Amino acid sequence: MKDLTAIGRFDASSSLHQIRVHTLIIRGGNDILTPQSMTESLKKGIRGSTVRVIQGAGHSIVAEKPKELSEAIIQFLQEHKI
Repeated sequence: MKDLTAIGRFDASSSLHQIRVHTLIIRGGNDILTPQSMTESLKKGIRGSTVRVIQGAGHSIVAEKPKELSEAIIQFLQEHKI
């Protein structure tokens, strides 16, 4: 329970503008734990970031849609020649 309280209090939004690398933001289309507004805030705060929504996944994308997650990451890396 302490972990959830700490997560709720943590806010690094004022530092997002300092991120100067290609950034992939991934969320599950059915994620009820992380609101879409948080994804939008990350996108707005991290210049040039990319958002990818994995449809049919909730908060546990790695377990729910591992193939789609891997494909999204590989595509992002290839697009940015990383």
